[in-house]
Amino acid sequence: MMKPAFEIRMVKENLDLSMALLQAVQEEKVTAKQLFRDGPEDMFVAFAVDNNGPDQQELSRRAANQARAAFALAVIQTQRSLDRVFTNSPLEETNPDLQAARCVMFLLNNTIFPNLFTPVWDCPPEYRRKFEVRPISLLMDAGELHGKGLSWDHVGGLPQFIELLVYFANWIDDLTEVEPQAGPWDAVRPSDESKAPWNSVPEDELEPLIVIA
Repeated sequence: MMKPAFEIRMVKENLDLSMALLQAVQEEKVTAKQLFRDGPEDMFVAFAVDNNGPDQQELSRRAANQARAAFALAVIQTQRSLDRVFTNSPLEETNPDLQAARCVMFLLNNTIFPNLFTPVWDCPPEYRRKFEVRPISLLMDAGELHGKGLSWDHVGGLPQFIELLVYFANWIDDLTEVEPQAGPWDAVRPSDESKAPWNSVPEDELEPLIVIA
């Protein structure tokens, strides 16, 4: 399993690339015509609009969707990575800057996880306050956000969010992971061997696949 800090750096790199692609599309440095393919055999890596040919506006829309998806992935995975390091709740954190950073990420995850496409701020009453992460000049006022649609501007813009990811990755680099707590699902969770029978069972012992028409 990857270290939590490395996981955060990976989703940050993914978000960096998605934003670079969006900017390149908007500046028409990458065009729909460059990505369009005529043959159906190439469609899984190609771009087309209802087989009517290239369309830059549609490519821009899809690139923006890709950026939003990368942002959502960064939020969800970062919170999961933090959960592997910290045992206390964000509000119980004693370091004021780290507390603010953890609260911001907690609220983002709490907002995005239930609805990736149209997230609406879900801020528990105890979190409806201002949070300032001084080392990266991030200030978020969660006092008036509950029930509003999420905007990158609420966390100071996308560059500030990327700085937040770097802040977390650097902070937890040398921290020890928390031992995972056993849950009721562990008794029925498939083992590594059962998840990959083609690696552990001889081919002549595998049961034939059943195809449902």
